[in-house]
Amino acid sequence: MSKVRVSALAKELGVTSKVLLERLNEMGEYVRSASSTVEAPVVRRVKEKFPPAEAAPKAEKPAAAAEPAKAAFHIGVVTGTVSQSEDDLRGAEELIKRYGKVSDGGMIQ
Repeated sequence: MSKVRVSALAKELGVTSKVLLERLNEMGEYVRSASSTVEAPVVRRVKEKFPPAEAAPKAEKPAAAAEPAKAAFHIGVVTGTVSQSEDDLRGAEELIKRYGKVSDGGMIQ
């Protein structure tokens, strides 16, 4: 095993980097930040002295708040400015007058 960052070891042990830094300093190891690295023997001693925390079950969120309401379809509206949207609408109406609705078989040729 090569050098390990304090932050990675903290994650593995289930504690914050700050807590692990304090523990390492108590053990006499000189580490300054979470990005500092420690040698393999130090990692082994830390794991022996402070075994990994048990994975606590995460609280589940209420189902109603977690999932959006399900519908057969979704409506999304994307608009630019009011005048731009109105211009688009007028343009679409003009095309329908000229070529007919697609549902009626009209199409641009």
